[in-house]
Amino acid sequence: MAWGAVAGVGGAGGILSIYAGYARASVAIAAPVAGVGAAALPALVAAFTGGDSLSAVAMAGVATGLVAIALVSMTETAVEASVGSSLLYGLGGAVGLGLLLLGLAQTGDDAGMWPLAAARFAGFAALLMVMLGTRQPVAVPRSVLGYVVAIAVLNTTANALFILAARAGSTTVAAVVTSMFPAVTVIWAWRVFGERLRRVQVMGVLLALVAVGLIAID
Repeated sequence: MAWGAVAGVGGAGGILSIYAGYARASVAIAAPVAGVGAAALPALVAAFTGGDSLSAVAMAGVATGLVAIALVSMTETAVEASVGSSLLYGLGGAVGLGLLLLGLAQTGDDAGMWPLAAARFAGFAALLMVMLGTRQPVAVPRSVLGYVVAIAVLNTTANALFILAARAGSTTVAAVVTSMFPAVTVIWAWRVFGERLRRVQVMGVLLALVAVGLIAID
């Protein structure tokens, strides 16, 4: 439950930092740093603690996945900001989301999904304090309530699947594959909203498929 609470607070802080970076900094810098860092933090901890023992093929897949995350996250932005501030937002997102994945991965099999409940509660409490402290409106507009509920269901399901993946195998592999979610986002944006994919993002999506293939071979 304690690890779940740490994960929830980290996830809330990471999301805040990422979206603040989208609004105030260079997305082309902040997003790749956040994506790669979120995947790399659990991988580094697992490597230093001896928690993972991966084959050469799987390690190649992990490395390819990190490159894919960086490429697919490179989005154009009209915001002009310094490299330093953009890096700070990206690092904030990396640490926060990295703690989310790391905390959830530390929970034991006998805990079931209760750590996820602790994560949701702690994350909500942390966001609520930030909203009250900055005098942001707390009420959810009815026009977006359905989207908020759908996002909450999808996000919670994704976190639950990550917990199962980390418990069943490698935390490093689970973290890297999970952090490839920007590839799915840009594909949906292309199909649903007709957004034009940049060449670098297409390369990132293709590399993500290669990375998953390499990891699946192991």
